[in-house]
Amino acid sequence: MKTVEFYLSLTGVLDLVDAFKSKGVPMRQTVAAVTACSLMGRNSMSGCAEWLGNPNVRAELGIPGRMGQRTLNRGVEILGARTEEVIARMWKGLCSAFGFANTDVDTDGTAVACRWSRAGLAKFGYDRDRSPGKKQVEFMTARLQESRIPMFVKEHEGNATDPEMFREVLPAAMGMVRKGSWTVTDDGGASEDVLNNIVKAGNNHLARVKMNASDDAYIREHRTCFEAVEDGVCCLKRVFKTSGRTTYVFFSAPLAMKAEERATSVVEKRVATQGEIRRTGKIRNSDFFTVKARHPGIKVDPRASFQDDLLDDAPESIAQMIEDEKGPRCGFFKLESSVELTPLEALMKYRNRVAIEHLISSMKRVAGIKPLRVWSDDSVRGSMLLALLAEAVIAMARHEMRGREEEKKVAGKAEAVIAKPSEESIVRSLARSTVAVRYEGRRRLEPVYSNWERISTETTGDIRSRAAA
Repeated sequence: MKTVEFYLSLTGVLDLVDAFKSKGVPMRQTVAAVTACSLMGRNSMSGCAEWLGNPNVRAELGIPGRMGQRTLNRGVEILGARTEEVIARMWKGLCSAFGFANTDVDTDGTAVACRWSRAGLAKFGYDRDRSPGKKQVEFMTARLQESRIPMFVKEHEGNATDPEMFREVLPAAMGMVRKGSWTVTDDGGASEDVLNNIVKAGNNHLARVKMNASDDAYIREHRTCFEAVEDGVCCLKRVFKTSGRTTYVFFSAPLAMKAEERATSVVEKRVATQGEIRRTGKIRNSDFFTVKARHPGIKVDPRASFQDDLLDDAPESIAQMIEDEKGPRCGFFKLESSVELTPLEALMKYRNRVAIEHLISSMKRVAGIKPLRVWSDDSVRGSMLLALLAEAVIAMARHEMRGREEEKKVAGKAEAVIAKPSEESIVRSLARSTVAVRYEGRRRLEPVYSNWERISTETTGDIRSRAAA
């Protein structure tokens, strides 16, 4: 609670939201309460209201009276209706507090299932959460690559495609950062118009793009021009002089080995299935069909027939099937940048993008937006924003930490890096702190904190140092 209050105040978010509501419980206390509660694993307003039923919790947050679920619901909707203002204020506060020298960003999106939702944003779409038959909401988020602090989130309808989301999100996110910054995306953001707009706005891009026939031809013509990047990885770089656009076709031996293992496993299962059918003459429908959704009033009975000439289990035939399953581009992948980088720079910049995937996973598991428990479009936006604020608080606390120096191999060379705990470890450590409350009669005395760990001790020390400054 103390960490949430401090960092949301540091960025000016609590001062801003306080102006959103003039009666009842102040918005700053509502936002701080819901954000802290979500980090402790309660992802519903009913659970948060139950937690706030404890008078000691309310005393820690400075809430004088009871706060019911209706008050929390209303606070989430108010927050959702003014999401853009809050994000803009948080970004201004982040820049003021930390003075970022590097504003390169990673972006990515996903979907989360909705429960009890009548929100217009909830649609049936591509099933990313393995929740067939349930409506979902898509969202896209952005995170500063160097500091790992999340700074943007945007909701979309549950059936929105990646290019549609990137077309809307990237202009807004890249409009916040310093000119000349980089945005790093996967192939979902690699549409030509999206990448061109990034360049027109004065920024740079690095994206993973799909390989095509011209890449295959170029590889055949320049197969001797691959340069070593690191152990087991080499690259064929191609610079287009008129535009400065650069492509990097990487071959990764470890990636090829994993693909061969997967292909071998697939072929072995196919051969085993054929052998079982030959012996028994029976077909298991589950070997060929997957029923993703069930209807209580309809029975689906997929039937299959087969001809016993599909597979040949001779060793050379199996080897050929494995090669066919792997495909001609096994072990290859392609990146594209708006300006020329070295192959190692491009590879490391793209690898650092894994942090955005960790953020999305944390927003679902730690900040608790999986599943979304919402009732309107504004409550969707408010829930997304609260998850962003929760993740930003912990990321700011992590950014302040000194960390410890470790050695890491980059391109075969040992380099010194600063290692810091993960955001999830920070949440776990802060949540384990113990507060003992003493009373004189009915008067509550100063609480006593204990059960300190190294992470929580350092976080609290950083807060005290900033507050004293």
